[in-house]
Amino acid sequence: MEEQAVSELGKRSSSERAGKIVIATQVIEQSLDIDADELISDLAPIDLLVQRSGRLHRHNRDASGRVKDTGADERGTPILHILAPRWAESPQQDWYSAMFHAGAYVYPNHARL
Repeated sequence: MEEQAVSELGKRSSSERAGKIVIATQVIEQSLDIDADELISDLAPIDLLVQRSGRLHRHNRDASGRVKDTGADERGTPILHILAPRWAESPQQDWYSAMFHAGAYVYPNHARL
């Protein structure tokens, strides 16, 4: 699956990349050289969100999605969505785990979130 993701969304992928959706685990934030216009992530520690956001407009492309070796990117603004519990000034103990039951075990220090 990793090879397919890189083939379809990597640096040399073509304009046929439009409409592709990749659902991935944390492996994507550091090990895959893919390029996306929009990213949706669960809430995570900021250093990991920065890594994930590095997959947005990773390579310069023209308006049709073809890679450019020179010049500025011609696509619109990249978009990062973060799925998170509603902000609370004084959060309850289950603020994070109520929404992300399994994630509560991945990121046990909820204060970092």
